[in-house]
Amino acid sequence: RVGGRSALMKAYTFRVFNKTGVCLFNHAWPGTAHTSLDDDTRKMLFGSLFSLKQFIGKMTPFLDQSGDGTGAATLGGYYSFRTNNYKTHVHSTPTGLLFLLTTEPGVGNLQDVIRKLQLSFVDVTAKNPAAGGPDELPSEVSCAALTKSVAAAIEAASAETR
Repeated sequence: RVGGRSALMKAYTFRVFNKTGVCLFNHAWPGTAHTSLDDDTRKMLFGSLFSLKQFIGKMTPFLDQSGDGTGAATLGGYYSFRTNNYKTHVHSTPTGLLFLLTTEPGVGNLQDVIRKLQLSFVDVTAKNPAAGGPDELPSEVSCAALTKSVAAAIEAASAETR
């Protein structure tokens, strides 16, 4: 509670990348700056996240169980980082999909929320016979369904933080 009122978690963007850095899904909530990704921004974002994962893997005090020097097994596929303006929650899958949820900086661990978003993505893409698969760009209908799922998951998470 902030000032006697319930504080809602504010989400800014949710993005999904495949293993080659193609942005498969990009959703920004109203009032969010920098909602679109031009090609250079997309490449810098994906490259920065790749480098950050490598850095975390090198700095982790645990044994590297992944065998590839990245420490990926010790990360459990989830990590987050924060600036003064935002917090980015990242979840990577063994198939190379990268899920990014950007929120206000004071939000806690959203590992469960981002996994729910991953399940929504799988339901809309991989489990949908009309969809091309999780590594291909979803159709407009799939994007609309995913946008609705994402909004519901964020709303539920926001209600839990009240």
